[in-house]
Amino acid sequence: ALLRRGVMRPAGRAALLKAAATASDTDKVKLIGALNALYQTPKEELAAEIALVREALQSDDAALKRQAAITLAHLDPEAEDAAVILRGHLKNERGNLDYNSVHALRLLGPNAKPALDDMIKLLDDERAAYNALNVLEAMGPEAAPAIPKATELLAGDQTFYPAAKFLGSVGPAAKPAIPELLAQLDHPRRMQQAAAALGKIEAPSDQVLPVLYKHLRDPHLRDPAVAALGDLGETGRDALPVLHKAMKLGDPELTAVAAGALGPLGDVASGSADELVNVFSSTDVQVLTFAACSLGRISAPPERAVPALAK
Repeated sequence: ALLRRGVMRPAGRAALLKAAATASDTDKVKLIGALNALYQTPKEELAAEIALVREALQSDDAALKRQAAITLAHLDPEAEDAAVILRGHLKNERGNLDYNSVHALRLLGPNAKPALDDMIKLLDDERAAYNALNVLEAMGPEAAPAIPKATELLAGDQTFYPAAKFLGSVGPAAKPAIPELLAQLDHPRRMQQAAAALGKIEAPSDQVLPVLYKHLRDPHLRDPAVAALGDLGETGRDALPVLHKAMKLGDPELTAVAAGALGPLGDVASGSADELVNVFSSTDVQVLTFAACSLGRISAPPERAVPALAK
């Protein structure tokens, strides 16, 4: 902890580099691991630190090589060669998932592609599938070969959420998963994430909206269904009249949910400024909060938004 805090200061970084020059491999593991704390520092300012890490990457010591790859992923997310090394450290000597190595792959995003096949294999391990899906999500469209297995994992309680996020990150290439995602719209707790994925996949609105509209008649599903409409992106454009109507029914809770749903639609809901301004006549704090947030997110014209907010 002291090492990590120390490297946040230039003097501490200089001292670490000096110590590493004569340190044993065992101590270098600790010193290099401390550099992970610099993950938010622009890599252009870390030339000496990255050089140290890359030197350790050539070590014959397995522990040092592993730590160097993990740290390189923190300092330089474009370092695809780190992914090549991390492939050999996905599980520890006990056969359990090495979470630090997997997290490092996630930091590499699309540059973790050398480990794509390894991540797909981990999807068959129920103890590792959740974390593997997170790495695949970070890879985005590069991880399209994982779509079939991820679609199967939508059925799992532990894997639904990361599987849906991954499929959304792939975009339109994940359209084969549309039927399974549509089925998830019948689950109150899964509805919003499924809708978000369907929106990013660009699922046809005539397939998605009828399912959510059906739930508007159920008092137990109404609010999550309205919120889900706001997560559809461009697919949700046709739902704007429904959201506008929901804001006028006199139910403060429904008004708040509908107003909040317009925000995530962003530019798709740019013409909804008047509807949002009109609900500022409410005295309900939740309604006002959601409406104010959405006004900013849809880039409402200042001449309409500012007077309402000023009140």
